[in-house]
Amino acid sequence: MKIKTYPLKRERYTTYIQVGSAVDSDLQGGLEEIMLREIEQGCRRIVLNLRGMHFLHSTLFAGLLNTWIHLQRVDGELVLAGAPWFLRVAMGWFGLESRFLWLNNPLVVRTTGLNSAIMAEGALTENGKRAEQEKLTRIIG
Repeated sequence: MKIKTYPLKRERYTTYIQVGSAVDSDLQGGLEEIMLREIEQGCRRIVLNLRGMHFLHSTLFAGLLNTWIHLQRVDGELVLAGAPWFLRVAMGWFGLESRFLWLNNPLVVRTTGLNSAIMAEGALTENGKRAEQEKLTRIIG
């Protein structure tokens, strides 16, 4: 099945996409198409709310990596909010965990803004804080 629409919200250069359990059925890359279309329209940061996701399938795995590659080309980033533990573990097995910004609570992003959520959750390591903050400043403007 291909899911062609997900609830999303655009704010300047950031797109928030509510994925949830629907991504479990999206076995033909609908989410990836949506994310790539957002990048083509000028998005530089995509925040995926993955709370409710139940399993990781190859289409989602490939879609996340492909989207990350496209975002890197435009100095952007992919934020995985509310991701289940197994997604982070799987990305770690392949040495890809550090490629994404991970946030535990997607609601914090909506109520306080992404920068505040990052700092509140300590999602960045001490070594990477300054570089990531400079990158966020460039993206946000």
